Amino acid sequence: RRSSIVARGFWTSVGAKELRSVFFVGLAFSTGLAAYFTFLKTYLIEVPSLGTMAAFFTTYALAATILRALFGWVPERFGLRRVLIPALLSGATGLIVMALASTPTHLVIAGLLCGIGHGYAFPILSTMVVIRARPEERGSAISMFTALFDFGLLIGGPMFGAVVGAVGYPGTFAFAAGLVVVATIVFRIWEQRLAIAD
Repeated sequence: RRSSIVARGFWTSVGAKELRSVFFVGLAFSTGLAAYFTFLKTYLIEVPSLGTMAAFFTTYALAATILRALFGWVPERFGLRRVLIPALLSGATGLIVMALASTPTHLVIAGLLCGIGHGYAFPILSTMVVIRARPEERGSAISMFTALFDFGLLIGGPMFGAVVGAVGYPGTFAFAAGLVVVATIVFRIWEQRLAIAD
């Protein structure tokens, strides 16, 4: 028996209105990540008293891993968006702490907050893409989401490099935080207008 489902083109399927807000905030969040993935090392070389890359990324990785291993049930219980918004803002707060950091402890706190943000945001956004895409189009939707996430990391480096030259490292981390906060607010408003239950 032939399926009655009419296949849509790639761009039509990945451009579905219910996916656009997720793609948008995913791109903005990944762009914000590029601030510390690209420039934390050179920042710490310039200001070694703040600590080490190992301290930041060990805390970052532990926070993300523990969160997924022990608290992975939280988004399902409380709702994807209800957990996603605080996760995005946690990542932004980590960037702000990094911008204001003056001791190694501050850097560890920034790693904790950024790890919590990434630990929840990426899997939640991925899940939202899977839920919202048509079953026959999920592969294309996930591919687009992953590509946009990687693209954010790619464009973030040169963009923040220009910002570093203009306002320095702390200003760059603050700028990245602002980018994530604004994107989160836009996402929230966008989602309210879509009125999609997740």
